Amino acid sequence: MRDYLGAVLDMIGPGRADRPEFVEWGEVEGLLGIELPADFKEIVETYAPVTLNHHLVLTRPGTRFFDLAERLGPQIRGLEESDWDGAGVTFRGATPTFGGPDGLIPVARTDRREGAFLVRSANGERWHMAGMVLDGPLVEYGMGFSEWLYRYLVGEDMFGPRSGVFYPGPLMIEDLPEAPGDAVAARRGPARTI
Repeated sequence: MRDYLGAVLDMIGPGRADRPEFVEWGEVEGLLGIELPADFKEIVETYAPVTLNHHLVLTRPGTRFFDLAERLGPQIRGLEESDWDGAGVTFRGATPTFGGPDGLIPVARTDRREGAFLVRSANGERWHMAGMVLDGPLVEYGMGFSEWLYRYLVGEDMFGPRSGVFYPGPLMIEDLPEAPGDAVAARRGPARTI
């Protein structure tokens, strides 16, 4: 079985120079009523807030800008208030629910109107990912965050059919500002053969 966490860390390369030694997940996990998967937290702690390959944005708790803890509650409420039935969108055969231990948890987005969600598998034993393009179906992927991110970064369709985007060469990484006065720092990941 492939080590997708290691593959993602190798593909993106060194983390932010200003990354914190400790990230407090208590507020986020308290809001959700569940502990988030370790691979998701490690990737976010290492790189976020960040934009990967021009499109995918990851955030984390504890930043002044792009704070996952501050954004998650309003984001979940907005998703819950959407008219999914009127749009004909279902997840596992029912109206989608968001947040909480059994709902879809928004963890990444793109500037192409795509959203990625962590969700417990139907039997509750593992974490899966779900993706959607705005106004499209929710597509469940039977894999954890690391594998999903790896496949996204190599250009596979991870938000639904025909959603993949591949940029050859090293990944483009934009470290987003954490606080006022910080600038966006653009850099490239290590060379890759994919």
